[in-house]
Amino acid sequence: MTVLARCGDWVLVAEGERWTFGRQPGTGGNVMLFVLALLGTIAIVNAGVALVQGWVAGVGVLALGAVLLGLAFVWFRRRNGLRETSPVQPIVVLDLANAVLLGPTGQVLAPLARVVFSKELQLASSARKLECAWPQGQLTVLRGDAFGGSIAPAVDALRSRGFRV
Repeated sequence: MTVLARCGDWVLVAEGERWTFGRQPGTGGNVMLFVLALLGTIAIVNAGVALVQGWVAGVGVLALGAVLLGLAFVWFRRRNGLRETSPVQPIVVLDLANAVLLGPTGQVLAPLARVVFSKELQLASSARKLECAWPQGQLTVLRGDAFGGSIAPAVDALRSRGFRV
């Protein structure tokens, strides 16, 4: 399985001639990781200033910063470990060999010639989402995330296979 695009826990993976848009629960968490690392770094810098000024409280702040950075490291390791082992829960599958779009349970939704992808705005986000549309329906297949990745790699991969985006 090759990851073609990742936006938090939203992924596009390729397994030969089958490309799967799906979710990998537990493999996102980029915002929490950023917040933990940022707070830990701020606490350690403040502790350093406090210790230089001779404040005993600086030791406690130093310990707090170390704990926050430790939590960020543990979160990072766990998330990356899950990315290697968690199954992808399919949203839609592009069966390139048979030229059909499949649903999450393997049902044929449409011929690939009738499938169109579009970049759309997301409410309250600076990142875009990728929509997949066919004559009988439409689904969001990838949600961009300012902390977790852009949809651009997926768009490039789709265009390289002749899809309209």
